Amino acid sequence: MRNLKTEMKRWKKQQQKKKPKKQKDKLTDRDWRELMGSNRPIYERRGGAIRQK
Repeated sequence: MRNLKTEMKRWKKQQQKKKPKKQKDKLTDRDWRELMGSNRPIYERRGGAIRQK
């Protein structure tokens, strides 16, 4: 049987190892589309001029 002092040391080590969990950022569908660039204007060359598609 362990004595109280060793149990307290063990408990203290376990408490120090635990790290707080990071909160995850919840992104909306609009945020995802903006990050991927799907809502941006698209430009292309037509007849030598640059036009927006």
